Amino acid sequence: MARGDAQFNLRFSDQTRDRIAAAARASGRSMNAEIIFRLEASFSPSNSIEPKIAALLDQHIQQEVEARIKRIAAKLGGA
Repeated sequence: MARGDAQFNLRFSDQTRDRIAAAARASGRSMNAEIIFRLEASFSPSNSIEPKIAALLDQHIQQEVEARIKRIAAKLGGA
């Protein structure tokens, strides 16, 4: 990034700052580079939260349907 690139002032908690600093050290990046890396990654389609939520909902619905089928089967078998 160049000095002429857009700048943005940002406020965050000390805890968040410490987490960013630790992640930056672990990845060998500056804090600024770590923030940019993570922000850019959040826009990647593979990191989108929507597919993850959809997958969890599908899993939950499947489990719920299977549980209801078992309850119905048990009632029919016990009738």
